[in-house]
Amino acid sequence: MEKEVIKLYIKDKETLRWIADKLWTNHHKVKRILLKNWIELNSKNRKKRTLTEEHKNKIWEASKWRKSRLWMKASKELRRKNMIWHLKRQITLEDIKKYDDIDKLIFLNNVIWRHRKEFNDDKKYIAYLDKFFYNNLFNKLYIQRIDSWKCKWRMPSLEHILPISRWWTFDLDNLTFTTWFENRAKAEMTLEEWNSFKKETWTQSNLFYL
Repeated sequence: MEKEVIKLYIKDKETLRWIADKLWTNHHKVKRILLKNWIELNSKNRKKRTLTEEHKNKIWEASKWRKSRLWMKASKELRRKNMIWHLKRQITLEDIKKYDDIDKLIFLNNVIWRHRKEFNDDKKYIAYLDKFFYNNLFNKLYIQRIDSWKCKWRMPSLEHILPISRWWTFDLDNLTFTTWFENRAKAEMTLEEWNSFKKETWTQSNLFYL
């Protein structure tokens, strides 16, 4: 076994983990064998293998609901307090306790980060959260994003019903959500123009939600 490990590592430029998988052992044992034979360990010019889609999907299914180590130790209340501190708004813990999913709350907050000047008013900010936190369309997009390996095309994207280039307003009545893909495809069309365009050109996609 030692000769095979040395050959795979030096001649074939395989990684410790790949050698361990091939020889049905673990990479710690492979490392000990190499060190025992005075072989210098390095990662230069090692073979790199691209994960198959099947392998990626298995990894994602196993880890998509796993929290980061940082937040595994943090309670929801602590995360809410941390969020309030970063927002620098005149809102309290009680104001956001009604939003039970802290990850979704943070996501909604991040969506408007570029446009935070448009939401300087705390009442408008809370109204924005109230409108979309339990909104059926937003929640459908949010869940599908998680289930699709965080595919960027399915990213929930804030959309203006009347485009901002033609009517500069961030009024809540003028805001909705769709996928990042559809937002880019709609471009500067109004919602009415966009739906008419899709109908007239028979344009369809499972990424369209408006």
